[in-house]
Amino acid sequence: MTRRYPAILLMSLALSACSSGASDQSTTSLTTPDLGAVATTAGPIGPISELPQEERIAATFALFSQGLPAADLVDQMGIALEAEISDPAPGDGPGWFSASETLQEHYTRVMAAEGESAIPAIRRRMASTDDGTAELWYLVALGYAGDDTIDTDLASAVESDPTPPVAMHLMELVAKRSIVEAIPMLKEYLTSDLQWKNTHVGGRPPIFPLRDQAAGALRNLGYTVYSDPDQPSVYAVIEP
Repeated sequence: MTRRYPAILLMSLALSACSSGASDQSTTSLTTPDLGAVATTAGPIGPISELPQEERIAATFALFSQGLPAADLVDQMGIALEAEISDPAPGDGPGWFSASETLQEHYTRVMAAEGESAIPAIRRRMASTDDGTAELWYLVALGYAGDDTIDTDLASAVESDPTPPVAMHLMELVAKRSIVEAIPMLKEYLTSDLQWKNTHVGGRPPIFPLRDQAAGALRNLGYTVYSDPDQPSVYAVIEP
């Protein structure tokens, strides 16, 4: 079976760029990894959540490569996502996400990788969950899969106090879709206290990832957002 890989495909570490410490970032860029270099496995793969933590991301690539129907792939990723939320993996991720948040993001990206063919199954899982974080991740998956009916839901979700990783993706989506109703909340995120310092690289100030993402989103929506070079994560909005 031959697959076409959409531009948002399997960006499991999309936000790890925040670990560079660059403060004045635009919204998260999306790229397609070289799946030709990803090894595949023969035969079925068991529940991903039951695998050792360090094997889960590789297993999702292998599962994707098997050419499952979109609904089956969404169910596999949804099961893994909900299991991860209920029993988070310990430790830090490669950037400012925790290891568990990195896995949650990855499962969401894989769900969305089938594009529009995955939308019915994602909607079904979203309607069946009673976990608020899972529901928002499903909404993010719908956004990346190309569901054009959820703009109002995205605008509301930005205001719903999502977890920081979910907030990053919601801000990206409202900017890409030019959802102006989200602008007031984006401006509030410019003062977020969430910060992260890369302990592996000395001499750099902490970054404020939600501030930086909000600034990029507002710029994509036509605003001028100024940041003093001496205070790179302190922003001022100049109305368009």
